[in-house]
Amino acid sequence: MNSQKRMAVNIVILYVKLIVTIVVNLISTRIILNAMGVEDYGIVNLISGIVAMLSFIQNSMSVSSQRYLSFTMGKHNFEQIIEVFNSSYFLHILLGCFLFITLEALVPIIFDSSIQIPEARIHSAKILYQLTVIGTCLVIITVPYDALLNAHENMLTFSIVSIIESFVRLAGAFILIGYGHDKLIFYGFLLVFIRTLSMIIKQIYCLKHYPECKIKPRFLKKKLMKEMFSFAFWNMFGALALTGRNQGVAVVMNLFLGVIVNAAYGIANQIMGQLNNFTATISKAMNPQIMQKAGAGDNEGMIRLALKQSKYSSILLSYAVLPLFFSMPFILKIWLKVVPEYCIDFCRLILFVSLFQQLSAGMMSMVQANGKIRTYQIIISLILLLNIPTSYFMLKAGATPPFVILSMIVIEMFVCIARVCFAINIVGLKLYDFICLLLIPILFLYGFSGIILYFLNNQIIQTIQNELFGFITFFIFSIIVTTISVMLILNKNEKVIIKGAISKRFRKR
Repeated sequence: MNSQKRMAVNIVILYVKLIVTIVVNLISTRIILNAMGVEDYGIVNLISGIVAMLSFIQNSMSVSSQRYLSFTMGKHNFEQIIEVFNSSYFLHILLGCFLFITLEALVPIIFDSSIQIPEARIHSAKILYQLTVIGTCLVIITVPYDALLNAHENMLTFSIVSIIESFVRLAGAFILIGYGHDKLIFYGFLLVFIRTLSMIIKQIYCLKHYPECKIKPRFLKKKLMKEMFSFAFWNMFGALALTGRNQGVAVVMNLFLGVIVNAAYGIANQIMGQLNNFTATISKAMNPQIMQKAGAGDNEGMIRLALKQSKYSSILLSYAVLPLFFSMPFILKIWLKVVPEYCIDFCRLILFVSLFQQLSAGMMSMVQANGKIRTYQIIISLILLLNIPTSYFMLKAGATPPFVILSMIVIEMFVCIARVCFAINIVGLKLYDFICLLLIPILFLYGFSGIILYFLNNQIIQTIQNELFGFITFFIFSIIVTTISVMLILNKNEKVIIKGAISKRFRKR
């Protein structure tokens, strides 16, 4: 199977996985929220956010493992692949132990002075914290196997495991409804069980199918480990900043507004997470080839793929963002029944954060593939970390919570500009190509579709008495309008590929 066909097949596999997991996870979230109540659900999001904020090392090492495995595969050197995997696995064991000790040492600081939790729920929250730490360490140990599956572009196995995780979580949500004891503690054990199951399945599969993943101490290379850790070290700034943007703000909101607003912010973050998963399908399928082209020295091919990654991710995001923005009140009411205060505003505004993320996704992939990331990560991280002090001073000055999300949008826009500048200086991206091949088409797509859908929503949909029928009608209009806009921004080659695929499908039938 050639590279383009393999990439197309992987995209289809990942989207099937994505649709299944989104539907199952949305159902699970609604059941868990109703079973636990807003207060306990807010505590879950707060504890998860604290652990995620402190486990940024995991994210940086994951990127490092993925980059080095794919880059080495581009060189077609099997022995070096074995060395990379063994070095990566040993580093993750060390980091898992380090993170466990660090998180345990922070327990008194976190629960005695840093967060506000009702007195009656402190004991349960501490147990949930311990279980969340264990689950996080299990995820860290699993990272080298995830990286190996991605580097081999084996998205089928990866997708099957993700679907299994989602259905186990759904089963746990149903059990939670009738569970008669402490539901916070039960939820913590559920997370540990899911992470353990995922780790075992991936390890067994990789050991059976990929000979390079066998642990052999003689392949441990100190120089390679030092190089990988250096790459990961500079990635820590980006991972920490990203977590600070998503989770650090939750702690600031908790200090000023309590756990109820944490529930609303948690829902908004879940929507952004699902949208990022929706568009990450393109990135996940294309990143291995971007890294491999960098390893093979094909710089032009790498830039071409990275621009397509941003373009296709932004196009796919439009099919979700446009109907979600106009129909958010109805969707949240159907999904959650009880909609927390500020939730609608948070969820609408968070869509724009995702939009700017996808515009610069390909730029980030290019810089990561190149490997020169020290200055890049420092600058990007400092910009992203502005979210924490900005949120604090805005809330201290009396601003309403939605203004916190507005500040996130502005900061993300500056991050996008910075990533483009780095891609120009480090990789050789041409500003003309970014503007003409990516920025103008995507702005046209969202602007043209948004204006038409705004008038359709105000003039037609709002006059329909039945809310469900109105939503279905608007959703259909949204798909049609967005598709027309997409066809207007595709180039000739892209249109030929789409027409060829459709014609081939009809000929088969």
